[in-house]
Amino acid sequence: MATFNSHTVVRRHNRPSASSKTLLEIIQVNNGSRYDPSLVSSVHIFPDNSNGDPSVYLDKVSGSTRYGLVAPSAEASAVFIFCNSGIADPGNAAFDVTRYLGTAYESSGIYTSSTGKFGVVLTPDAISPSALVGTSGTLTNGASSADKFIDVWTIKETGSSAWKTVSHNFELFDDTYLSLTEPIVLETSNKLRQKYVNAASVVNLEIETDVVVLNKGLTDEIKNIFNQSVIQDAQVKIQWLGNDETWSDTVADGATNGFVAADVLSDDTMIYSWTAGGSSTRTGVYQVQVKYILLEETIYSDKFKLIVR
Repeated sequence: MATFNSHTVVRRHNRPSASSKTLLEIIQVNNGSRYDPSLVSSVHIFPDNSNGDPSVYLDKVSGSTRYGLVAPSAEASAVFIFCNSGIADPGNAAFDVTRYLGTAYESSGIYTSSTGKFGVVLTPDAISPSALVGTSGTLTNGASSADKFIDVWTIKETGSSAWKTVSHNFELFDDTYLSLTEPIVLETSNKLRQKYVNAASVVNLEIETDVVVLNKGLTDEIKNIFNQSVIQDAQVKIQWLGNDETWSDTVADGATNGFVAADVLSDDTMIYSWTAGGSSTRTGVYQVQVKYILLEETIYSDKFKLIVR
């Protein structure tokens, strides 16, 4: 399973349920590089009753000081609101991901795990300080059933810029619990997209995943679940084989010391940010392998050759 400060969560693309701790992350990019906004104020979770359009919850009154932000009249429609008790500076310790301990109390906070990467964990029965305009109190997580939702983040890009909102979508499912009459038999295959990379390049290694359900007796409804992101706990291992492909057990610059965590995209593609050849820009042949959990199986992929030149 995916983790957030070592606590088990389900990413938004991995078919979360209302009973799971759902990790909602965003990555902020400016001109191709990750950056931290000057301020991150709140994250509102709204029901998606508008085919993914967040504008129904925003202030659209021309000349309003809150134009483009969450409208005061829409606050009561939020099923949950994340905030750090009035602290909006991402550099403040309140945003440190190590403060997330997996309990309902910390589940109302906004956290950053690296530059430009922010996350909140939608947790059953979590309680948040209310961000209702002009009021105080608490708000209990109301995302208690399978449905589609919009997460609206209120941020300030720079100290002199105006407040703005960015929004994304996610869905909670109720078919993560299955009743079957036979074990599901799956066949997986993986493919490393890159064949050659230049030394010292910082690249996202991409490993594609195909999952095929071999059971003939299962319904299409169940089979279609596996067309979405279903793999968990993705990890990658990179080993240097040398210029002559002679096996080396020594972990060299650019290699990983065993398996390390990788990210998973919504189509089950695994990605791992890697500095090709390491700090010494070591060239030669590398071997890449991934492993991951699929239902009750732990899958080790074939070993792929990657040339650093």
